[in-house]
Amino acid sequence: MEIKAELSQIEEIMASETIPFEKRIVAAGRFFELYVQLPDASQYAEKAESIARVGAESVGPDHSLYPKFRHYQAMAMRYVDPPQAGMLGELGMAAKIDRDAYARSLGKVPADAIVFAADWADWAWDRSLWNEAAEAYANANRAMRAYASGLSDPQEKLKFWQGNWYGSRAAFALSKLGNGSEGILELERASGIHFNRHDTSWMLKHLRDTNPELAARFDACVLASKAFRDSSGAFVVDVAGRISPEAAASQLALNKIVYEIRGLVGFRSFGLPGDWNDIVEAAERGSIVYLVLTTKGLAGFGVKRKDGGQLAVATQTTDITVSDVVKASRPYLEAEFGSLVGDKMETLSTLLDWLSTNVTLLVDRVLSEIGAIGGAIFLQPVGLLSILPLHLERTEDVDKVWGFQPRELTYFYWARGLLHSQQRMEEPATTPSLVINNPQPLPPTLDSLELADFETQVVLSHIAGVELRGNDATLDDVSSELPKASLTHFCCHGTVDQRFLYSGILVLAYPDILMYEHLDDIAEVPARLVVLSACRSGASALEVEHVLSLPALFLSAGAAAVLGTFWHSDEMATLLLMVRFYQLWCDHERSPRTALREAQIWLMSTQASELRKSVPDGALSSPAAAHLKSSRDEDLPYHHPWYWAAFFLAGA
Repeated sequence: MEIKAELSQIEEIMASETIPFEKRIVAAGRFFELYVQLPDASQYAEKAESIARVGAESVGPDHSLYPKFRHYQAMAMRYVDPPQAGMLGELGMAAKIDRDAYARSLGKVPADAIVFAADWADWAWDRSLWNEAAEAYANANRAMRAYASGLSDPQEKLKFWQGNWYGSRAAFALSKLGNGSEGILELERASGIHFNRHDTSWMLKHLRDTNPELAARFDACVLASKAFRDSSGAFVVDVAGRISPEAAASQLALNKIVYEIRGLVGFRSFGLPGDWNDIVEAAERGSIVYLVLTTKGLAGFGVKRKDGGQLAVATQTTDITVSDVVKASRPYLEAEFGSLVGDKMETLSTLLDWLSTNVTLLVDRVLSEIGAIGGAIFLQPVGLLSILPLHLERTEDVDKVWGFQPRELTYFYWARGLLHSQQRMEEPATTPSLVINNPQPLPPTLDSLELADFETQVVLSHIAGVELRGNDATLDDVSSELPKASLTHFCCHGTVDQRFLYSGILVLAYPDILMYEHLDDIAEVPARLVVLSACRSGASALEVEHVLSLPALFLSAGAAAVLGTFWHSDEMATLLLMVRFYQLWCDHERSPRTALREAQIWLMSTQASELRKSVPDGALSSPAAAHLKSSRDEDLPYHHPWYWAAFFLAGA
């Protein structure tokens, strides 16, 4: 039915005194959902404002629908053309009404609070009203955290997070206002929805050891609260969107226990997202940069500890938008992963040129503003940027072998997780290791890896441990061994899962796979390093604000660092890279970050004659060695970034 025709029918329902009051109230709600979809919504705005105002007065402040009518009233005010005096602006009547509606809903119906804040925020965002957009998106971000805390099913979580960019947009708006510190905190608050599981789990384990009585009361409250939630973990609500008094009481009891736990020494952050103290501590060991891509532009935030202990905080913005990045990256992504025919090396070179003059240039500007010259860089890219190789820099050497090389940069996904990783930076490579070697059987679409045995021997020759080979590489066996290993190395196929928004998965003994939801069932992954030597192992879920990927989830489960890939990997190039990486890390005691960078530079700049000497005995006879075998002695067979730039390090 046409929107205007349905609106006319709804008006008749609302005007009829023979129709029950509750049905007229529901019709009023539908009226507001429809009228804002019209291109000429302003023509209905005064009528809509009047209906909402009368609706709020009719139900009264104690009714669960009162906040909805107040929000509808505020939104209608914003569409009146010309606007009435005192209605708009951050101090206007519409803003005051929406703040009241949000406050009334946050504790009782956080799903409504999200809608109220997001409607206001989107309206302000479209008009570049940064003060209102920053406030409203920050409120939506807060309500998201309140609602998501009850979700447990991974698919329900993805459905809930998909397309919600509240933290990013709040941060961008704050960057336009010059408030870099608060913008960073909004990003950290959004990250906490995904990544504070390990921190809270560790604290719970410690609480059970030190205060079992309080831990038991907490567990009992959590169990009681689950009785009022559905299968996804969200509170069950009635037709008016209300939770039951018993559910509200259970949540109140749980909150009291949580506050009691936070009062203990060492438990200040229990159940909380990261705060500024985490950022301050993490900045002691390197420069921190956040990149936020939105439909309005790209913002960069930088943090660095200066001499004397103070922090330098900077923010920069450009006009580069999501659509610009999509346009620039599509030719390469189609050539590498899609059905279109294209030269993956040529299109990658074009993409790197574009990134260096646009995105990574902004990183350099932020670093320059905070006075970061040299040293470690920790980068957190948000959204689409999380699947692109931002760890490269253009070389200035006249005699350069290639136009790009890896910089001293690693990725991170939330400050508290980075801090946990940094605290383990000095840990050496120790036994036992866990190596997953060429799981069998494979899906019909995949071929057995030719060089997996050689790569496995490289790892085990440096760090002795357990090998799960072929049929033994099942999900159950891998899951049981992960909590025991100081190093975990996956040498297997990787791909993406459409059901989980194209996030990366590891292919185990068919039909088993390892994906991010499985890590929720593993108590802890204590490894100093997890190596995901597989294609696309670092792929992140699309259309989700923060990075949901295997590297991110391994870090949240306790790993100190993860080595992953952005795209397909050449088997021989990967083997050579791992040979050099383990030599540098284990034998020469480089940090994983430095070892990876030096191994990549070695691979890109070493002649074929020397590379052949580094290949393990017997590997040159493999079909996977054809490119290296056919290269002339003086050739640089793996000079192109496609062979080595896919590999990146997350953590420290």
